[in-house]
Amino acid sequence: MGKCSSARESFQVLHVFEESFPLPAEQVQPTIGILLEHFRKEADSSVRAKIANLLCKLCGAPIFNGASIVDDIKNLLRNEKSDVVQSQLIGILTAIGQSQSGNGRLLKLLVDCAVKYLNDVSHLVRCKSLKLIGLLGSSEHLIKGHKNSLVSVLAILESFTQESDCRVRTHAFESMLMWHQRGLRLSMSVYGQACLALTDDYEGVRLTAVKLVWVLSQLYPNETINLSESSEPIRLVDDGFANLCNMVNDISMTVRAESARLLGSLHAVSPRFLEQTLDKKLMSNMRLKRSAHERQKEHFESGEWSSGKKWADDAPKEDLDPDSISLISNGACGAFVHGLEDEFLEVRNATVDSLCELASNSPSFAKLSQDFLVDMFNDEIESVRLNAINSLRKICHHFLLREDQVEIVLSVLKDFNFEIREAVRDMLSCCRLSTKACLNAIVTTLLDNMSRYLEDRQSIWKCMMNIGKHHSALVLSMAPELLSTHPFFESIEPDINDPAYISVLVLIFNAAVDCPTMTPLFPDYLKRHYTYLRDILAELVPWLKFAGPAAQDVRPVLPLSSGKTTLLSQILERLEGIESMDNILAAQLIKIAIRDLRQVDHLEPELSASAQCIVLHLKCQLFLEKAITKSGSLCSVLRSQHDRSFILMSVQTVLELTARMEHQFVGLGLADLVQIRQLYLMALTLQLLCQLQECSVVDKKTALCEKFVKYLNSFQQLVSRCGSIANTFANSLLSELSNLKLCEREKFPQILMPSLGLSRPFLLRLSNHLCRAHVELIEPSSTSDFTVKFIAGLAAPVNVVAYINNISHLDRIRIQVKYPDQQSVLILPPLSDFRQLSSLRHKLVTKVLLSHVLWSEQCPVKLCVVMLSPKNEDGDVGASCEQSAASSDAEEDALIIELCSPVSVNVLPTACKKSG
Repeated sequence: MGKCSSARESFQVLHVFEESFPLPAEQVQPTIGILLEHFRKEADSSVRAKIANLLCKLCGAPIFNGASIVDDIKNLLRNEKSDVVQSQLIGILTAIGQSQSGNGRLLKLLVDCAVKYLNDVSHLVRCKSLKLIGLLGSSEHLIKGHKNSLVSVLAILESFTQESDCRVRTHAFESMLMWHQRGLRLSMSVYGQACLALTDDYEGVRLTAVKLVWVLSQLYPNETINLSESSEPIRLVDDGFANLCNMVNDISMTVRAESARLLGSLHAVSPRFLEQTLDKKLMSNMRLKRSAHERQKEHFESGEWSSGKKWADDAPKEDLDPDSISLISNGACGAFVHGLEDEFLEVRNATVDSLCELASNSPSFAKLSQDFLVDMFNDEIESVRLNAINSLRKICHHFLLREDQVEIVLSVLKDFNFEIREAVRDMLSCCRLSTKACLNAIVTTLLDNMSRYLEDRQSIWKCMMNIGKHHSALVLSMAPELLSTHPFFESIEPDINDPAYISVLVLIFNAAVDCPTMTPLFPDYLKRHYTYLRDILAELVPWLKFAGPAAQDVRPVLPLSSGKTTLLSQILERLEGIESMDNILAAQLIKIAIRDLRQVDHLEPELSASAQCIVLHLKCQLFLEKAITKSGSLCSVLRSQHDRSFILMSVQTVLELTARMEHQFVGLGLADLVQIRQLYLMALTLQLLCQLQECSVVDKKTALCEKFVKYLNSFQQLVSRCGSIANTFANSLLSELSNLKLCEREKFPQILMPSLGLSRPFLLRLSNHLCRAHVELIEPSSTSDFTVKFIAGLAAPVNVVAYINNISHLDRIRIQVKYPDQQSVLILPPLSDFRQLSSLRHKLVTKVLLSHVLWSEQCPVKLCVVMLSPKNEDGDVGASCEQSAASSDAEEDALIIELCSPVSVNVLPTACKKSG
């Protein structure tokens, strides 16, 4: 900077230097000294302000003891004439104080310094000083004030709330909020200043005052205060609530939104104030009403009776001004109504949130607010409608839905937005209905909704299930109508594959659980339909105990018994000691264990993922054992082209299975990862030996060996990091790592083959219960006979609806399309098509475009949701030496893991018809 000829060049140097932040710890101290030296020599005030800004960033680091330069900064502050630079220097003192929060003596010194600059003519200096006091001041700290009297730091902040400069007033209130955020208690006297500031002309002051009123209402909810307009004392939380209600009518949208948002957290407000917010009529005609008994008592105690001789001696003794006598401010009357009718969606959304939060804690208020929330279903903005639907769902257990409300709710089911339709169905699943007509309207609309949006089928069935559970009596009254049965005539048996009929059965079966009188109304064929649905939709159809022989085959899902929960552990116990067994005997035992572990899916669903992971691990060992022991000798196998092909196929299968274990199962610990990587390393070793035998180019051999050594080195780091003990094979390879790095590539087989001879089967001992990444593909359905027809060369959309479980990286999700000619396409769904249901559960609703050339007849196209495993950072050691040296696309190189069973969709590209 000393060589800079102008302030512009100095700014450029400082900007380049700022980009190198953060600095290493050892460079902070000398850098601050250099910057201070340049600050003293710099003549331009703007450059000094920039240097002070950099010093502020450096002094706030905890690795630097800022107390050593406090005196230097105070001297610079004393001699500085520029108000901008002075404010930056006070900012340095603030940063030092925050980094040295445990040094009480230093903090007191900094606050005393800031108090001296509170009377500066510049608003920048005063604002920075107030901020320092708010961040570093304490309630025990007293300052000498007027006539040497001691005043608290908080009192000083209060005094600046009456400043003429609106920016200073804002910072004074913000400093009080900082005071509260630091855990220091504000005094009750602040409340009066905050209430006066609610009518300030400056938006920033009103916004900060609103927050301060809310803070004090939370700190002192039951403290009573006296209002000038009323003789009756009032609780502070009630008055604060009324003031915030009044600010819902503020001219500023930001203030209105913040006020509406804060109202929801004042749970201690009195019901009379709370309920008045939904009525635009002023409370009690703006007057404090007294009972007739109280008025007669006051009249009797006065001892005065009307004689008729004195003019107007019987006139009312109260002469009240309607504008001055009010229990709450006029704005509080209908505050939520005003907020819901606001022109800005931010205010409406905040009002809906607060209305929901207050209603969830007050059943009486919830009943009053249901009409207003239902009206918000017709809002023009989707986010507001969705918020209103979700809010009504949270409080619907407090009331019953009426017919007029149900009519408004059901109109939203025609919305094109899937998320809104889903939210309405979730709300209907939780609500309680008042009449049979409400239930009839809901069932009719849901069935119509299914015909409009077939992809909503699963959601509609779930909604029907919950409605049936909650309204058994209403469903009983509608059962003959829903089933189309007649007391005298036999009805036609409906198609069991009809989604609408399935919806009705799901509703009726769930209602029959709590209503045993419903089952005698069932026709004979319904019992067969129940058995069928119980098998294919077990999560939606409950167990029912039918009377009669037709129900003898219906059985409830057996609960887990204490004996069955030990099945997995029993199987693993049989595999103990497998490391010391003969390979042939171990292979036989592994096959039996794999057969038994597949039964865990049905008997122990909560341990299904762990059992599947162990099955994959055991399968890998079977493939490796066959590859190593084929033809008795590995050396003779490697000389045979046919045997090398068999080994490479087995190795490729092991690589895919280990990748599935590592990326499809959630909950693997480092020790589990080491055991999986050992199989991966064994497969890579076999693959490398085969490729070295096949490849004749020296450079390619060298590249393959270097990649193998690189992976082995990363495996050694993983083992040392988790402290896990590798098996005999891996330990042998790790002991030869130094030799592999130095030896010639021709000697690699001589080192690797003895290690392979030491390999033995071993048991995967999981440290945690696992979860498996999987997908429930709802649409397209595997039972659909619909044929997608389109003109050859053009595209046709296919709806895809899927629930994705236990996957956090949605960017790895693809939809795989396999055409009959073995052509495969991976389609990346847009992130906007994913909807998060929970932390590890998402719903995908998207469209896949199918396109192909002309076919002579329809053929099935297979769709499947897959996941791309992350590319190996150490490179793919298994790349054959015949592959091109050019790097291919990352998506093509990645391993594809199927997350669900492929579904076939019938497709028929047709020829374009010629006109004329």
